[in-house]
Amino acid sequence: MFRNTLLAPLVLLLAFTLAGCGDGDRLRNEIVGKWELTDPGGKLLGGRIEFHPSGSVIVMERWLTGAGPRPKVLTGSYAFVDDLRIRMRVREGDGEPVERIVAVAINDNRMSLGFPDGSVVYQRR
Repeated sequence: MFRNTLLAPLVLLLAFTLAGCGDGDRLRNEIVGKWELTDPGGKLLGGRIEFHPSGSVIVMERWLTGAGPRPKVLTGSYAFVDDLRIRMRVREGDGEPVERIVAVAINDNRMSLGFPDGSVVYQRR
């Protein structure tokens, strides 16, 4: 009887802890890391994105231009606006910052970032 009295609060604590770990908490943890673009197309030749626990983000891309391949590096920040979307604010060099609300989905080490004009898929590195 005494053992069950101690066990019940522990089971309830565990249940409440797990219930608090929704998609938003999972995404906040899983987004951190390095991701490689899986299917570049058009003038986008390739790229990767790095999300840091501090809220900083680095986007590295290679674009085809008239003069040949050109690297493009964007740096900035990200923050979750809700459980499924982030606000990214990035800039290239000393350029003007650009801000976007981006839908995020992560499954099986694949991350999809949804923009108003389409989505981009990355694979965890």
